[in-house]
Amino acid sequence: MPAESPAVDIDGLVMAYGDKRAVDGLSMQVARGSITAVLGPNGAGKTTTLETCEGYRRPQAGTVRVLGLDPQRQRRELLPASA
Repeated sequence: MPAESPAVDIDGLVMAYGDKRAVDGLSMQVARGSITAVLGPNGAGKTTTLETCEGYRRPQAGTVRVLGLDPQRQRRELLPASA
């Protein structure tokens, strides 16, 4: 994977709980080596987004890539070697 690829690449992420959309079409990239804050009020979808990036939740729509990998399918590759 090229070094210039983003650390996190989210495209069109949708996550809902019943009829409540916690995340509605989020797209963002986080550059490698950068520090990024996720801010917003309660219920804005911050935790849901991070849990999707960690592979704990499967996107209902859209894609999530962390270091170029799918955190749902390639979780082991994202873990540190000592884990």
